[in-house]
Amino acid sequence: MNDHLPTPEDYEARCVCHAMRRAARAVTRRYEQRLRPLGLSAGQFTILAALNDGRAVPLGVLATALGMDRTTLTRDLKPLERKGLVASSKHSEDRRMRVLEITRRGRDLLVEGLPLWEAAQQDSLGRLGPPDWGHLRDRLQRLSG
Repeated sequence: MNDHLPTPEDYEARCVCHAMRRAARAVTRRYEQRLRPLGLSAGQFTILAALNDGRAVPLGVLATALGMDRTTLTRDLKPLERKGLVASSKHSEDRRMRVLEITRRGRDLLVEGLPLWEAAQQDSLGRLGPPDWGHLRDRLQRLSG
């Protein structure tokens, strides 16, 4: 065995990627449990929330804002479009570009889900404890860049 390799315990204690993925999976499960009555995943709820400004948003712009690649976003949008929660159309000036809008039905579901999302938020924030969320969010943003 290579003596330079970390033990599993060392890896778990030192690896930023492992710790972040583990935390992300736990947080996602928490939100998904809360949002289950709506029939939405945490990712789908996030997409609806990102579209909730009343404007048509180009697919690429939304993908960038969500930190997703276009292919993954396209896949995640399909069930939202099938349920009539999101509408897509060609851009008025560039027909090659696809734009997305939340529908009235999507907005209504977002409003209905807000208390469920808020409960997941409070649970997650309570588990974080100090430092405050804003400070941690800023540090996570640095990791994202």
